[in-house]
Amino acid sequence: MVNVVTAVPSRNIGEKNQEKIRNVSPKINLQDVTSWVSEEQAGNWSHRKELDAILGSAEVLLAGTLTLPQDLIKRAPQLKWMQMTFTGMEDIVKDKNLVESSVKLTNASGIQAEAISEYVITLMLAFDKHLLTFSEQKKLKHWKKITMVGLASQTIGIMGLGNIGKEVARKAKALGMHVIAFDRPRKLMRAVCR
Repeated sequence: MVNVVTAVPSRNIGEKNQEKIRNVSPKINLQDVTSWVSEEQAGNWSHRKELDAILGSAEVLLAGTLTLPQDLIKRAPQLKWMQMTFTGMEDIVKDKNLVESSVKLTNASGIQAEAISEYVITLMLAFDKHLLTFSEQKKLKHWKKITMVGLASQTIGIMGLGNIGKEVARKAKALGMHVIAFDRPRKLMRAVCR
């Protein structure tokens, strides 16, 4: 049996995803301790024994920044792998016991690339189409002529070609834009798409 513990709010992971984890193998024992971890972080230790019992046999932990159990390494001596539900690991690397342990730490790199790239393109379109100005003019019932340029054939500069930068570049290219990006690891400026 592999003991998998999730400390991620159900609104983030969802019942369907929990069911997918369970369906990987009949040998997976998935337990959700999110509410107990949240209680502890709020200063309520009434479920400490139950949480310690589950963490004590946990081999895999699925957690977020706000749902990381305190003193994790001491409380989860069997832990082999911790999968975070976010990209950044800044808060995790502050826990020296965790970083120096043999626990494999993985993040969810790229998980937000689609959503954030859509947000970036939405804002670009909103600015290009003067949506805020039109909204204000509508409230005032006073219209002034506005010239729109359009995004096609415009140039976008992207700082970094990580998952988000690449997705923004792909969407911008689909809109007919010229894409220039600075790719930090390679320290060069280049035209990605023309």
